[in-house]
Amino acid sequence: MVWLAKCKELKEIFDTYDWVDMMVRYCRRAAAEDRKFGRRINLLREQVIDVFKDMIEFVKEIETVRKMLSLEKAMERIAFEKDLFIDKLLQNIPF
Repeated sequence: MVWLAKCKELKEIFDTYDWVDMMVRYCRRAAAEDRKFGRRINLLREQVIDVFKDMIEFVKEIETVRKMLSLEKAMERIAFEKDLFIDKLLQNIPF
């Protein structure tokens, strides 16, 4: 008897028992809901794309920081070697 409740709901919404008219209006309403849902899905897709682009930029920044850290370590090593060389020069230690 679910269909009876649906008929009553359609009668209240459209104020008619003309089945063709009721069906047309029902289908139009369903199509409008589908379009609304499609727009929401499209908006969600655009937001996901934006988040993905932000994530890509973040990953690139992390890679840049990682390269900078390895460069910093290399520069520290070079500075340490230079300090060692200077210490050897000052102490007249043979190489």
